[in-house]
Amino acid sequence: MRSQTKELEEFKARTRELDKVAKMLVRRDLELSETRARREQELEKIELIFSNLSDGLILINGQGRLELFNPAAEQMFGVRARDILGRTFQGLETFPRLIEVVRIVGEKKEFSRYELPIPPNKVLEVSAILLRAGEVKDQGVILVSHDITKEKQVEQLKTEFVSLAAHQLRTPLSAMKWALQALLDGDAGLVTPLQRELLEKNRISNERMIALVNDLLDVTRIEEGRYLYHPAFSQFEELVQGVVLSYRTEAKQRNIALVFDLPKEKFPRVLIDKEKMLLVIHNLVDNALRYSRPGARVEVTLSHDEKEVAFSIKDSGIGIPEEQKARLFEKFFRASNAKQTYTEGTGLGLYLSKNIIEAHEGKIWAESKVGQGSTFSFSLPIRQES
Repeated sequence: MRSQTKELEEFKARTRELDKVAKMLVRRDLELSETRARREQELEKIELIFSNLSDGLILINGQGRLELFNPAAEQMFGVRARDILGRTFQGLETFPRLIEVVRIVGEKKEFSRYELPIPPNKVLEVSAILLRAGEVKDQGVILVSHDITKEKQVEQLKTEFVSLAAHQLRTPLSAMKWALQALLDGDAGLVTPLQRELLEKNRISNERMIALVNDLLDVTRIEEGRYLYHPAFSQFEELVQGVVLSYRTEAKQRNIALVFDLPKEKFPRVLIDKEKMLLVIHNLVDNALRYSRPGARVEVTLSHDEKEVAFSIKDSGIGIPEEQKARLFEKFFRASNAKQTYTEGTGLGLYLSKNIIEAHEGKIWAESKVGQGSTFSFSLPIRQES
């Protein structure tokens, strides 16, 4: 009897344990169901966001296969997602509009941005970001494409307007120049000292306007893709020396020491457009003198290795505010302290210099601190003469 009672108690205890386990399993099953439902909702939200984005999204996984091609990307590239999903990115080369995408993915850069023309008249800005998880870099690539066709059309209209306005201004300004010079030379009769002073002020203003118009025309040529240069192998150090010598008198008048030590070793010849390169060097030397105080020192240096030549000009002038450095080479931009120091600048010199250097496949950069001066540098590749 006692053994039966004991067995009954043990059976009841096991039943209670099993009941607890069953209830726990039921609770976990409910929790899993809720988690699964929430996950599905989140996935639906993400899919809804991807589907309704105005920007195109393309995802290539770590194995090089296309995982995502949203509706906006379909519209931009004119390719249906169902035709390409699951393919390797190399396999996309059969679609002409995706050939550039294949090239971008193949570069595997951490971050890059490109402008892609899509026939007949569409332009896309594509940003490529290399995905990584922890220390593992190659987890795929995501490309974000944005249609900038309208922005490009507006830029083109602006360029055409500036070009037209500059050309229309050039003729009357040239006529004014020669008329003022004729008056100053006495071709229309004797000129009193007061009249000469007024005419000379007008002549200087006229020269500034002509220089501005020429800069605007250079800008429009750059933006229209017509800023072609005529390369020839030249002795770069002789070019720099000529510019420095031309500024000696001005530097002396400003009480600024302009220093340039001609390299003693034989300098390699570089492939450059001398006219355009002279413009760059003139701009940099002129800026260094203009924004330096009396008693300052401006130092020009040249160097080279097997691959490139480098130019550098260091001043101890006003410097550039840290928050404005990123815009330094933008069109029409001038730093706030530069405007206060010299009010008549156009903000085109550094923009033109940057485009000229990049047209030569070189690089240009600046280092600066407010009140401590600036160093502007650029490098140019050395090419084999043949």
